[in-house]
Amino acid sequence: MSKITWIDETSYQRGEERVPKTWFLNLDNIKIYITRHIHYGDTWVLRCDQLGIDILDLETNKLEEAKERGLITINMKLLSLIKTYSNISDMITKEMK
Repeated sequence: MSKITWIDETSYQRGEERVPKTWFLNLDNIKIYITRHIHYGDTWVLRCDQLGIDILDLETNKLEEAKERGLITINMKLLSLIKTYSNISDMITKEMK
């Protein structure tokens, strides 16, 4: 298994101090963003369009903690979807017998 590598996706203006504000992770086309948002002050938020997460406050201003909370949230969402899809598949399989 490969190591997870976050990429700084911050848009910088020329001459602006380079302080990362947006981190990106692409896991098999699941695009995960840990970013700052103007309406959330100093806290980090999570966004993942593929899993229907628009803006989720991670309730921390510490980057590494935000990344960990973000990955836990993504994992919980994936496990929930797997369970749901498995149940649907079981219902379809039973109906086809």
